[in-house]
Amino acid sequence: MLFKKLSTSLTSIAMVMALSSGAAHATSPVEHHIKKEPMISTMSYTAKDYQNQAETKMYPAPEVGMKQVIIDLANLPNEQDYKLEINIGKIMEVDCNHHRLAGKIVKKTVKGWGYDYYQVDSINPGMSTMMACLISHSKSLC
Repeated sequence: MLFKKLSTSLTSIAMVMALSSGAAHATSPVEHHIKKEPMISTMSYTAKDYQNQAETKMYPAPEVGMKQVIIDLANLPNEQDYKLEINIGKIMEVDCNHHRLAGKIVKKTVKGWGYDYYQVDSINPGMSTMMACLISHSKSLC
């Protein structure tokens, strides 16, 4: 009985701490009709390790210094109700400031197939807040 009472007290304390720290989150109920299998799969190739596959043979192979990322999405009912967000960037050492990258995404079409793909030829350093860093440290930016 003492253990059960102690366990209940600890649960209550944890709940109070979670609520007071802003760590509590509400979620929607689980919908059981949604597919449980992965909705997105990706493959990534460089010029060195490129593998021509039947599903992607119409797209150009990656050039030297480029990386090709193939994103395969599962078929879903009402696909117009979904969005896919892609963040393009690179990993680099930066200081404590907020950094942005600059580049241009070009939409291209595969000749003879009509399929669209997107290409980023370069990612360049962009804006930075350029504030003085009081503590000397660096972090990775993706």
